[in-house]
Amino acid sequence: MTAELVEVVFYAVIAIAIFVRLHNILGKVGSGGRVSASRANAKSTRMDNVIDTESEQYVDEDDSEQMTADISKVILDSAVSGVEDSIKRLATEDSSFKVLDFIAKVEIAYEMIINAFTKGDLDTIRPLVDSIVMSKFQDMINERKVRNEIQETTIVAINECKISNVIFFGRIVSIKLQIKSDQLITIKDNDGNIKYGDINKVQKIEDKFTFSRKINSSNPIWTLISID
Repeated sequence: MTAELVEVVFYAVIAIAIFVRLHNILGKVGSGGRVSASRANAKSTRMDNVIDTESEQYVDEDDSEQMTADISKVILDSAVSGVEDSIKRLATEDSSFKVLDFIAKVEIAYEMIINAFTKGDLDTIRPLVDSIVMSKFQDMINERKVRNEIQETTIVAINECKISNVIFFGRIVSIKLQIKSDQLITIKDNDGNIKYGDINKVQKIEDKFTFSRKINSSNPIWTLISID
């Protein structure tokens, strides 16, 4: 399979996932602290721009001042020293890397991964997750099955997605992010009785995901290699 075809398939998967995600939001979420239809439509517009990698949103990022401004928006306050320089180095060494584009795609990948794990449908995210993390996901899913539990998760909103560290290993770069979200999480037994959570109570969730990719790789996919 050519690199171009891999990229087309990757973005097609994302587009389908976005459509399904928005359908679920519009179909399930209404009042009571959940996302409104107008907010979901706004999110759809933002995600459509993410898919369009030629968007003007990223054209001026080669300008050093604009790049610095964009980077400042996505660096965690508690990030390790030198993160800004590391992001600039990555953007210099890999012309395909645009920091705002990267953050937007991480948010999409995050929703896809959480939804797939919740449903126990790991095949849909196999290209996005390395074998070690995938094995941990499968173990947790198997444990749920043994306990006869069904997990349901709805991501209401992603409130923060910021970079805390960037590490280079030769031509491999890993980016660690802190992702804060509002989620509706319940765990039920096979009879539908809720064992944990509240379908009407939003939980504040904080995750630390690390994605990795080879610099200037023909494969556009960033792979999840760690969850803290």
